[in-house]
Amino acid sequence: MVAPNSTRRAAVLIVVALVACSCGDVTVPSTTTPTPTPARGAPAHIELSAVPGVGATGGAVAVSARVQDVTGATLTNIAVDFTTSTGSFSATPVRTDDQGLARTTLVAGAGTAQLTAAASGVSSPMVTVSVQPQTAPPPTGPACPPDCGAPPPIPGPSPTGPLSVHVSASAATLGTATVFAAAVEGAGGQNFTWDFGDGGHVDGFSPSSAHTYAALGSYQATVIVRDTFGRVGSAGATAIVSPVPPPPPPPPTPAPVPPPAPRYDVTLSASASPTVGSPVTLTANVNTQFSAPAPTSIVFTCGGGATPTSNVQTTATATTTTCTYTTAGLVTANVTATNGTLSGTASTNVTVAPPPPPTITIACNTNSKIGPPAVATTCHVQTVTVNGAGVSVTNVASVDWDWGDTNVDHATPNSTSLAHQYTSASTFTVRATATITGASRTATASTDVTVVP
Repeated sequence: MVAPNSTRRAAVLIVVALVACSCGDVTVPSTTTPTPTPARGAPAHIELSAVPGVGATGGAVAVSARVQDVTGATLTNIAVDFTTSTGSFSATPVRTDDQGLARTTLVAGAGTAQLTAAASGVSSPMVTVSVQPQTAPPPTGPACPPDCGAPPPIPGPSPTGPLSVHVSASAATLGTATVFAAAVEGAGGQNFTWDFGDGGHVDGFSPSSAHTYAALGSYQATVIVRDTFGRVGSAGATAIVSPVPPPPPPPPTPAPVPPPAPRYDVTLSASASPTVGSPVTLTANVNTQFSAPAPTSIVFTCGGGATPTSNVQTTATATTTTCTYTTAGLVTANVTATNGTLSGTASTNVTVAPPPPPTITIACNTNSKIGPPAVATTCHVQTVTVNGAGVSVTNVASVDWDWGDTNVDHATPNSTSLAHQYTSASTFTVRATATITGASRTATASTDVTVVP
């Protein structure tokens, strides 16, 4: 007969064996498990605070973690694990007390430490704290070496009476920290226990602390201060958490900009180096802007008393006319392009130079001879220019001929051609001075004549 226990053990072994044999044949489908939302009463948020000690309490940091659920309620009896980048904690993990706080002390050398707290898979943001160096009190009594100086003063009686404590709180908006500062008069080393009025607490050695409130309102915060003589003092301050101010209103929408009005952009230029009596070309360019229609009229004014010619020439890009000025000087020419009520104008300065002097050329025969037989020298006016342009020799009113042998024929009417008989053989310079009809000046020309015996 088989014992019942033996039968049960055999059955267990068979089941284990069957499970072991079938593990390789089972395919577990791959699924994505959504991140669960923490339930009410489960850790959802951890607020980590750290207050470094100073002076004799240097090298120690009071660390506390407040654990809350999704509703903001503090949770008790929750195990909190503390981590640090340097040093060690007096205890970890630590369970939260009836105020939802887990408290421990970091002991580390002077420097910077990064701290975190975690509970049930929820972690706090990293907090960076500066660990202060510990300042030891000067040696006294038998421990003082012979060369440590004068003997220490005789200690006076310990102070008595309560501590005088004053607390101030900064103004804050929702989501920003309220900073509390405690001022203590006449106390030795101190310990500060802060109660922020919303269930938050912090113990430490610093006279200041910061706390971020989760809701709008007015909170009565208190601090209890204990010094090394056993004295206790307390004070309170009202922390007011205001709503975040609304963003400034957007700038007003600018009024729509009307489209630019149609217009003519007109330019006017004059041909280079104009002179009195010579035609000057004026060129106007009219550019239509912003759907302006083509001009129906383009009118020039020459200025200086001149009148533009009637043969205005218009091309695809420009319109031209000519002006002839009778006096030298600076004049202003204008042009106006119009179409109904739309118009555009332009002007340009024209510097009119005096006209060039009139010119003549003369020619003489080359077979002059004293003789016998004598051959007279015959000279005549060959060409005439007025205002830079050639004109007929009939424009010569008279010519004064200087034959270069002391003989001069003065102002001989219609003497564009004249003969002279030399009485000696030589080379003579013949000079003619002509008066030209319509010109304000005379013209002079000369040529050499060789007379043979």
